[in-house]
Amino acid sequence: MRSQGSVVIGFSGGVDSTFLAAVAQLALGKKALAVTIDTPLLARSELPEARALGAADRHPPARRAINVLTEQKIASNPPDRCYYCKED
Repeated sequence: MRSQGSVVIGFSGGVDSTFLAAVAQLALGKKALAVTIDTPLLARSELPEARALGAADRHPPARRAINVLTEQKIASNPPDRCYYCKED
């Protein structure tokens, strides 16, 4: 991670992203950013949980609201929809 200089971690509040965000913060400090993407597909209970978990570990995630359902490639629910969510 240090060789990257800076990183952005997709932070869901799950075990994997929590671990990765903590390691990134240890390695890079303020050059590591955890981001939770808030979409209509995210369960409303998950956003406050992710923020609380990140705050407890001293890496509160930034929040970015995106309505992915306006993108037909995602809204039509094709098998490769996850690729399109991550494409941008």
